[in-house]
Amino acid sequence: MSDTLATLRARLRATHLSSGEMSTREIARRTHGAVSHTTAHQVLRAASLPSWKVLEPVIAALGGDAGEYKELWMRARDEEERNDATNTKRVNYQEDVGPKLAVKLNLIRNYIAQAERGKAEEFATECLGQSLDIDLVAEIHYALSYGSSSIRQITDPLVDQYIKSGNPDEIGSADAAHHLGRICLDRQMPTRALDFTRRAVLINPHSYWNLSVHAEALMILGIYEESERFGAMAYDLQPSPRNFFYTPYADLLTIKRDFGRLEQLAKESYEELGGPTGYSVAPFAQCLMLCGKPDLAVSVLREGLKKENRYAHSRIEILTRLSNALNQAGHLAEAMSALKSDPLYETSETLQHQHEYLRSQSESMSAESSIKILEDVVNIERS
Repeated sequence: MSDTLATLRARLRATHLSSGEMSTREIARRTHGAVSHTTAHQVLRAASLPSWKVLEPVIAALGGDAGEYKELWMRARDEEERNDATNTKRVNYQEDVGPKLAVKLNLIRNYIAQAERGKAEEFATECLGQSLDIDLVAEIHYALSYGSSSIRQITDPLVDQYIKSGNPDEIGSADAAHHLGRICLDRQMPTRALDFTRRAVLINPHSYWNLSVHAEALMILGIYEESERFGAMAYDLQPSPRNFFYTPYADLLTIKRDFGRLEQLAKESYEELGGPTGYSVAPFAQCLMLCGKPDLAVSVLREGLKKENRYAHSRIEILTRLSNALNQAGHLAEAMSALKSDPLYETSETLQHQHEYLRSQSESMSAESSIKILEDVVNIERS
C-alpha cells in the first residue's frame, strides 16, 4: 500500500468519525443512488484506491471537502501508477499477449514510471489509432483515462461495451482483466466481476491484487469457502510488512465469525506495521473488540495514544475507539472522561459528539433526556 493511500484511508476514517460513523445505508441514501451501501462500505474500507466516481459522492455524503480529497486521490493514483510501472519494469510483461502488444504496454508503463505522462498519452493515442484490442484498451483506460478527456472519449465506450457483452476468455492481460473486474464491482455487478477476476487469476495466479479482488467478488456473492481460500493466498503474497486490515480476507473471517483466526492475523499485522507506533492501532483494536476482548483493545489503544503526537486526526480516531472499547467493557464514566480530558476535546466536534452519544447511554438518564441529547447532536450536524 502506498503512503498516500494510507493517508487517504486515515483521512477517510476521520471524516467518517466526524459524521458520527454514519451507516453505509445512510451514506447510500444521501448519494441519491450514485453508490450502493455495499460500495460505500468498500470505499470506507479503501483496501485499494477507489475510483473517483464512487469516492466523490461518499465524501459529499459525509460532509467532507471534495477538493481536498481530489488532490489526495490524484497523488495516490499517480503513486500507484508509478509503482505499477516500476514493478513491470523489474519483471517484464509476461502474459498471454503477443510480443508487439507487450512492447507497447511496457513502453506506456515505463513512461508513467518516469513521470512522462505526456509521452504516455501521446503514444497511447497513437496505439489506439492502430488497434482497439481489449487488452490495450483496458490497460490504457486504467492508466491514463483519468485527467485525459481524449483518452476517455475513445476508451470509455469500448470498456462499457466489453463489460456488457465481451468474452473474458479473450483477454490476455491480467491487469486488463483485473481492471474490468474492479469496474464491475464499483458498478455493483459482482457476477460479471467474477468472470473477469477469475480470468485475471488464471492468467497470473501470483498477484496479490488479482487474488484479492477475486476473493472480494466471491465474498459479495456469498461463496465464502472459496473466498477464504483466495483471500488467504492473497494475504500470503503481500510483501512485508503485510497489512491484514481492510482486506477481503479480514471481512470474510468476520462474516464467518472465525474470531480466533481474525485475532491471530490482526496481531501479526499490527506487529509488522510498527505496533503502537504504526497506523494500525485503531484497526487492531477494532478487531479485538469484534473478538469480544474490549479490555485488551483498551490496553492497545492507550499504548498507541502515548505514541501518537503527530497527527490530530489519528489521535482523534484512537480516542474515539478507546471510548467505545471502554464502554463495551462496562466503563462508561471512564470512557467519557477519556474524551473530555484530552486537549483536543475543546476543538474536535468528533470527540464532542462521541461524548454526547456516550452520555445518552447512561443508565441514570431517562429515555426522554437521551432522545433530546441525540436530537441536539443531529441538529448540529444538519446546520
